[in-house]
Amino acid sequence: MNLGLYAKVKDQARHCRDLEVKKKLQLFLEVLKSGKVERSCRTFGYSSSSYYYFWWKRFVAAEFSLGALRAKSRRPIRSPRKISAVIIGKIRRYRFEFRYGPKRIALCLFENHRLKISESTIRRTIERKGWWIRKYRTKQQNPHRKRYELPYPGHLQVDIKYVPDRKVGERWYVYNAIDDCSRWRYAKAYRAINAEHAADFFGDLEKAAPFRILSIQTDNDAAFTNRLCAFWEGRLEHLFTMRLKESGVEHRLIPPGLKELNGKVERSHRIDDEEFYWKAQRSDFSYFQQELYRWIYAYNHHRSHGALGGQTPMERLVEKTLVPLYALALQYGVLEVLADTRRIKLTILETYLRYLDWLQQDPFHSLDVMNFYMSIGTKLERDIVCLLAHHIGVAPWLEGSLTG
Repeated sequence: MNLGLYAKVKDQARHCRDLEVKKKLQLFLEVLKSGKVERSCRTFGYSSSSYYYFWWKRFVAAEFSLGALRAKSRRPIRSPRKISAVIIGKIRRYRFEFRYGPKRIALCLFENHRLKISESTIRRTIERKGWWIRKYRTKQQNPHRKRYELPYPGHLQVDIKYVPDRKVGERWYVYNAIDDCSRWRYAKAYRAINAEHAADFFGDLEKAAPFRILSIQTDNDAAFTNRLCAFWEGRLEHLFTMRLKESGVEHRLIPPGLKELNGKVERSHRIDDEEFYWKAQRSDFSYFQQELYRWIYAYNHHRSHGALGGQTPMERLVEKTLVPLYALALQYGVLEVLADTRRIKLTILETYLRYLDWLQQDPFHSLDVMNFYMSIGTKLERDIVCLLAHHIGVAPWLEGSLTG
């Protein structure tokens, strides 16, 4: 045994504070003392002597420097597929400015910047950078696990949400309506909750909706119904219900305590909390109303939705209103006289029979769909509408028609 070398290694092990390095030095001392490499390695839990020779050669080559016994980084020198700092900056902006999650950030990067970054890559970037946003969530009560989506627009859910951080002595309320099929939304702020404001909100909603409203589903709040108000028993019908009946709209009430049945409008409240209220100006009511209108416009026309497969509500609405329009055109043979029919989607043929029953039950809705598409459709689609209107005899009531 080399006593000088043994004493030098022992002195280094005595003053070393790094546990991994100290373990290697103790292995070296055991080998120097016993002269048995394999037995010493097995004593320290290593099945092969290659571990000892690897570190001992490195230790000797470094002239017995402790730095040689520290593990080196295995990080690659080059990472060709690593996302750039510019993309990381865009992820940071969507994370902190809009508080989006990995799925929404991936959609925004593709829609706005044509960057196809996987959701898992974005999640790992957020974890590595520590860009967490803590959310306080309560345990879900009365879970309504059945997920559904109606095949055509017109059935809306309506609810009222108070604006957070009220002013001294004043509370603002936002009346919200969302379409069950397309997630199209309309909202308006008021200073109080009452039946008059609810009826006024429905009047504005009816003017703003780009489709015919077939039904309104609400909870049992006193602004919507007298169902749970004992002192209204035997008196006049509720003002909101009367306003719906005048427009031929069905009023649906959910059972008390089951707000999950109004899940889509409740989910929109959470979206407002996460993406709008925290950065909205709430010192002036009229200015807040304008900001709310701008937010709803962005929600309908620009914000991609995970539930819609990345589509915006207006994109889904146009898709759903086109299907019954083309279904009617197929029914009356209008498409046969058109020269260019290659733009007609094949999925329309698959959904034709499903929508045909609904259109026969509600024929007046076809005119609303045609008027809606006359205002936003292409020339080919406007030609379909005009020819279809002549076939079913509603051309005089068609807005913007040049053929009749």
